Amino acid sequence: MASTLDLCAEVYAEAVDALNSAAKTLHRGGNMDDVMTGISASLTYIGTCDDAFDEDPSLFNPVTHISKNLNRLVTNSLSLASAARRSY
Repeated sequence: MASTLDLCAEVYAEAVDALNSAAKTLHRGGNMDDVMTGISASLTYIGTCDDAFDEDPSLFNPVTHISKNLNRLVTNSLSLASAARRSY
């Protein structure tokens, strides 16, 4: 359990880094495709935590609610970025 939670902490940090990078790209007027790539990468990182718990069904996932909320927030961000890209 501890090693899986450590993995989740690592990939959540990577997700935050990817989102920060996307925000910086957006702020400096960078390419919207790069923004969307960063946001998409964060979704992948978030999913990695869930995947780690899925690999061992005997483990209870105590962070499933966090993953679900992060997934919703990041998916919404991706939708907004997609809409912004179409408006350029």
